[in-house]
Amino acid sequence: DATPLWIPQSVMVIGGGILAIALTDHLIHVIFKGDHRITRDLVDQSHAE
Repeated sequence: DATPLWIPQSVMVIGGGILAIALTDHLIHVIFKGDHRITRDLVDQSHAE
């Protein structure tokens, strides 16, 4: 496989950057508003496999 290593590494860096932005946004919301926006969808969890 002659794929340059920077191609998969750049995809991981972009994904990590997006994750860091999302977590920072959530942290700022929790600090200033005092509540979190993470909810659990109980309908999807009620179905057994």
